[in-house]
Amino acid sequence: MSIVAFIMLVLFVCLGVLHFYWALGRKSGLDKVIPELDGKPAMEPGAIVTVIVAIALTGFGIIA
Repeated sequence: MSIVAFIMLVLFVCLGVLHFYWALGRKSGLDKVIPELDGKPAMEPGAIVTVIVAIALTGFGIIA
């Protein structure tokens, strides 16, 4: 395994874990990654969508 592939694996899996964390209802750091319009979040993704993104990110890491 090359260094680049290993770094991609670690990054994608960490991002996937972070999305699973948010899908479980945790809010830590969420205000820093979702942009705001007029003081309100620009979007409010649901738990199911967040889990799908988490699975996809983890899968990309495994493929790398």
